Amino acid sequence: MSDLSRSQGFNRVLRLFRDDLTRPEYRVKNEDLRAVTARLERLGLPVRLDFAREWENAHVLLELDRLRAAAPVLTILEVGGGNSPICYYLAEQDLDVSVLDVDGRMMMRVNENSRVLGWEGRLRGVHYNGRGWPFGDARFDCVISISVFEGILRKYRPLFWSEMGRVMKPGASLLMTFDYGEGGRLVADPPISVAEIEEQIVRGSGMILVGGQFIEPGFDPDHGPPVKSIVRTIDGYDYRVAAYSFAAVHLRKPTP
Repeated sequence: MSDLSRSQGFNRVLRLFRDDLTRPEYRVKNEDLRAVTARLERLGLPVRLDFAREWENAHVLLELDRLRAAAPVLTILEVGGGNSPICYYLAEQDLDVSVLDVDGRMMMRVNENSRVLGWEGRLRGVHYNGRGWPFGDARFDCVISISVFEGILRKYRPLFWSEMGRVMKPGASLLMTFDYGEGGRLVADPPISVAEIEEQIVRGSGMILVGGQFIEPGFDPDHGPPVKSIVRTIDGYDYRVAAYSFAAVHLRKPTP
C-alpha cells in the first residue's frame, strides 16, 4: 500500500497540496468559503480569508460534515479563528457558533457583523484574556482549531488542554490542525515528528484519537515539505526559507 493511499484519513500530515486540493470536495468547500466572503463584502462587512489555509479549512469542514451526518452537532466553538469566513459559513447553517480569540478587535468585528446580519442569537465573538475560557462546562458539541496550537507557548499548553476539555461535552469532537516539521520551528513551536504529535497532542489532550493512526509523511525528495515561508533572520540582514507542513487530528472527549 502506498504512503498516499494509507494517509487519506483525517489524522495525517499533509504530504503534497495536490493530494487533496485537486479533489472536487475540497474545491467545493473552498469555493463555499470564497462565496461567503464575497457575500459579506458586498454588504460592506469585513472578513479575513487566508488562502494559505485552504487545505486546513476544507479538511476540517469535510470532517465536520461527516460528524453531522452521523449525529447532531448544534454548538460549535472556533478557537483562534479571528474573523475568518468559517464562523459565518457555519452560522448560515443555523448552527450556534462562538469564536474565541486573543484579538479583541477581531472579536468586535465578528459581533458587529453578526448584529448587522441579525445573527446575534447564533454567532458571537468572545475575547480571550489569557486565563480561563469564558464558557460554562460541557458547552460545545464540537471545537475547531486551525493553526493555533503551534503558537501557544509550552508553559500555557496545559491550560489550553484543561480548558478545552472542560468546555466540551462528553463525547464531543475536537477537529484541530497545526504546523508540522522542523522548518516550522523558525516561525513557531510545532511538533516535528509523529512521536511528538502523540506526546504533545494526543496524550497531552487526555482525549481519544478518532480514526487512523499517524504515519511519518514521505515528502518530495527534491522539494521537501509543501509549505514554504520566507523568514527574516535575527540580525535582519538576510532571509531563510522555512519548509514545513500541516497536520490534522480528530480527538474526542471521553464519556463517563
